[in-house]
Amino acid sequence: MTAIAASLRAVGVLAVVGALLDPGCAQARRPTLDVAFAGDVADEVRAQELARIAAEVPWATVMDARRTSVGNGSPSTALRVVVGDAAPVLADLQARSAAIAWQATTPSLAFTSVHAPARAVSGTRADVSVNIGDVPAATRVLRVVVTDAVTGREQGHAELTRAASDTRVGVSVVVPWLATRVGEQRLRVVASAPGNDSVRPSPPGDVIVDVRPATVRVDVLEARPTWAARFARLALSAVAGVDLQTEVRVAPGIAARTSSPESGPTARHRDADVLLVGGVDALTSGDVTRLEAGVRERGQALVLLMDEAPGTGPWRRLWPDFSASIHSVPTPAIGRVGGHAWKVREWLDVPLSTRGTPLAFLESSAAPIVIGRAVGAGRVVLVTALDAWRWRADTDVAFAAGWRALVQSLGADVPPEVATTAWVSGRGRARTLQVDVAARPDLLRTGNPSVTADVGSPRQAMLMHQVEAGRWRGAVRVGAAENGPLVVQARAGTTVVRQAQASVDVTPSALVASWDDVARHQEAHGRLAAGREARSAAMRPLRESLRPSDADRWFVTRTWWFAGLALCALGAEWILRRLAGAR
Repeated sequence: MTAIAASLRAVGVLAVVGALLDPGCAQARRPTLDVAFAGDVADEVRAQELARIAAEVPWATVMDARRTSVGNGSPSTALRVVVGDAAPVLADLQARSAAIAWQATTPSLAFTSVHAPARAVSGTRADVSVNIGDVPAATRVLRVVVTDAVTGREQGHAELTRAASDTRVGVSVVVPWLATRVGEQRLRVVASAPGNDSVRPSPPGDVIVDVRPATVRVDVLEARPTWAARFARLALSAVAGVDLQTEVRVAPGIAARTSSPESGPTARHRDADVLLVGGVDALTSGDVTRLEAGVRERGQALVLLMDEAPGTGPWRRLWPDFSASIHSVPTPAIGRVGGHAWKVREWLDVPLSTRGTPLAFLESSAAPIVIGRAVGAGRVVLVTALDAWRWRADTDVAFAAGWRALVQSLGADVPPEVATTAWVSGRGRARTLQVDVAARPDLLRTGNPSVTADVGSPRQAMLMHQVEAGRWRGAVRVGAAENGPLVVQARAGTTVVRQAQASVDVTPSALVASWDDVARHQEAHGRLAAGREARSAAMRPLRESLRPSDADRWFVTRTWWFAGLALCALGAEWILRRLAGAR
C-alpha cells in the first residue's frame, strides 16, 4: 500500500512539474482536399482525376466536393481544389478562390476565337474561321464541323493534317460554308481530333450570320456610251440573283432602257441596291442630285466606272476632292476583285489624300483598283481599272465573276430601313441589354417618327429615347430579357410604317483562356496551379506550407485529460494514506 501511494505521489508531483514547464511537441497535420470540377465533366473522368490527385498527394485526404455538399460536408479546414480545363477553371476561380487549380489530365481542344461574316448573301460562300488553342503536340489531325444550331444539320467541315514537326499549341482552320437560308442563322462549331481518344472535343462555339436575299437590284446608267459600262452591264445581264435595269443615253434626249424579266411591271418604281454609272463626266446636275439623294438617304451603293481621267463637272459633288493620273504598264497586271482575277494595263492612280477604303488591289504594285467611301447612309465606289474589259474573254481571268461578286457584296451592305444593333453590357446583376436603332434618312420624311421595341417571349416593352436625329437607344435588365425575338417598330404618329425583327441572345459569352492565364491568376493571389507537366513540383510548395510550425505545436499539459490524470493520482494517493492511517 505504501509503495502504491508513493508511486501515485510521484506521478502527481511529476504532473505538477510538467505543468509548470508546459512543454509542447510538434503535431503533423493531414490536410483534406475538397475537389470541385469546373465545367461539364463525365462521372468516369471525375473518378479518374480523383484517383490521380490521391496518388499525387498521398499525404492528404481527397474528397469529392459534389458528394460532400450533400453529405456531412468537408472539414472547415479543407483546401479547395478546382479541376478542369483552362477556361472553366479560370471562370470558377474568378467567382470563388481555390488553393489549387488542377488541369484535367485528358486534354480538351478549345476555341480561342470563332469568326464569320456578319452578313452573307444567300447562295454564296462564306468562310467560318476558327482558332483552336491547347492543341497537344502529338495531335496530327484536327477536324472542325459547322452545324445549324437549330436543326443540328451539318453545314460544312474541314480537316487539317499537321506534320510531325508541327508542335504549335494554336492552330487556325477555315471551314467553307454555303449560306442557303435567308434570315439570321446561328452556326455551331465543334473541333475534334479524329482517331485520338486521348483528346476530348472542344466545347461548342456559336456565331450568328445575317443571310441576305440573293437577288441584288442593280441599275446601270450610261450617261454616254462607254466600253467599261457596256461590258459591266453585259457581265451582269441574264445572271441569277441580279435584277438588272439599264439606261443608255445614245444622244441628247434619246435613251435605250432595258430591264431583266425578274423586274416585273413595277421596275421603274423600285429602289436599286447598287447603281452603276458610266461616262461620269456627262452626268447632269439633276442626275447627280438624284444619285446623291439615293446614296445619302436610302443607303445605296453608287459605283462610278472610269474609262479615262474625267474632267470637271457636276459629278465632282459625288467625290469632291478627286484627282488622279493615268498609270500604265507594258504588260497587264493581275488584280483581284471579289476574289476573282482581272487583268489591267491602265488604271487611275488616285492620291492617298483622296482615297477612301480600298476594296481591290493589283497584286504586283498593291495599287487599289476599287475604292469605296462612305457618304451619308450609303457609299460611293470608284472602279479605277480603265481597261479590264479588254481581257474579259481570257481563260485565266474572271471578269464577269468579279463584277457579280462586287455587286453582291455591295448589295449585302446596303442598310435596311430600320437597322437594329443589340449587345449586353455590365456584369452580374448589372448586366443590361442595350439596343440601338437607326432609321434610314428617307424614313424620317414620314413626319415626327418614333420607335418602340419589345424583347423576349413573352414580350417586354423597352423604353426608347432619341439620342439624335434618326437614332434611338434603350436598355433593359438582362434578368427581365430572356433569349428571344427583338421586335422594333418605326412609327409615324400611331401608324407603324416599318418593322424589324432580330434574335437576342443574352447568354454570357464563354471565357477564353489558356492554362498560363490560370497560372498567372493563381500566382497573383498567392495560390497554386498544377498543370499536366511537373505536377509534383507544383504541389511541393503546398506540402512545405503544411509542415508543422510553432503555431501547430501540441501542448499536452493544457488538455483536460492531463489535468484529470494529475488530480486522480494525487487524490488516490491521499485516499490510500488515509486508509493506512497515515497523515
